[in-house]
Parts: sequence; C-alpha cells; structure tokens
Amino acid sequence: MRSDNFGLKLLAISVALVVPIGSFLGRSVVEMPAWQRVGPIAWAIFSRQADLGNGEVLYPLFGIGSTVLAVALAIAYRLNRNAPRSAAFPVYLGAAFAIGVILATTQAAPQMLSLSHVGNDPVVLQGALDTFEFWQAIRTGCIALGYVSNLWALLCIVSSDGKVVSVRGETSP
Repeated sequence: MRSDNFGLKLLAISVALVVPIGSFLGRSVVEMPAWQRVGPIAWAIFSRQADLGNGEVLYPLFGIGSTVLAVALAIAYRLNRNAPRSAAFPVYLGAAFAIGVILATTQAAPQMLSLSHVGNDPVVLQGALDTFEFWQAIRTGCIALGYVSNLWALLCIVSSDGKVVSVRGETSP
C-alpha cells in the first residue's frame, strides 16, 4: 500500500484518538463520580494542580489537534473524487463530532479555569463541578461517537476486495 493512502490516514487518525478517548472516558466514568463523592473542595485542589498545571498544555493539544485532524480528513475526503461515497456520512460525522468536542469545551473550560480565582467556597465550587461534569459528559459522548464514526468510515473505505482508495483516487491491493 502506498504511504498516501486515505484509508491508512484514517486508520492513523483513529489510532491517534485512542489516548484522548481513554482520557475522556476515564474522567467521565471513573473520576467525576468519585469527585462528586469526595466533594468540590477536594476536586478543586486536585484540578488546580493537574488541569491548571500540566493539563493546561496537554488537553488543548489533544482537543485542537484531534479536531484539526478530523476536519483535514473530511476536506481530503471531499477533494478525492474517487473515494467511496459510502464513507461520506461517517467521515463528515467524525468531523462534526470533533467540532462538537470543541464547542462543549467552550462551556466546560470556563468552569475549570474559574478554579484559579473562586477560592474554596463549597457552594461555588459545587456549581463549577456540576457544570463541568455535565459538559464533560457531552465532550466524552462526542469524542466516542467521533471515534466510532472514523472506524465506520474506515470500514466503508476498505472494499470487499481488500483494496483501499488513496487520497489521489488510486486503488492499491
């Protein structure tokens, strides 16, 4: 297979999204319920060190990077006249879900960023925790559905005879 293969690029993007998906799922399914049990002050203390520490660089890189990849993939697909039309919906859906993650982040991030200046008032922190948890669940849903969309598109691109259509519209065994 050629290195410019559209299917291989889609596979690479899908594999690259495994880390963010694990991070989002871990936070939504494991961490957020635990933080609700231990309380908003403990959540704020931890988040100030983690999310407002190294996370302030790492999380935007994952979020913006995966969205750029998904949108670039949709553009490459659109420009490829020979790409299987059966992959159109899942390719575009993957890009839409990636944009959904960014849109939900515009609501979740202010809650996290507010921790640097709201103090330790448990009522205020509980409101921030609850709002962050709500938008985190939406982000998790979007990233998981985007990943499933990418896998669906990959299945559509790989034809029954085992050939994959490249970005240039050529097929290879």
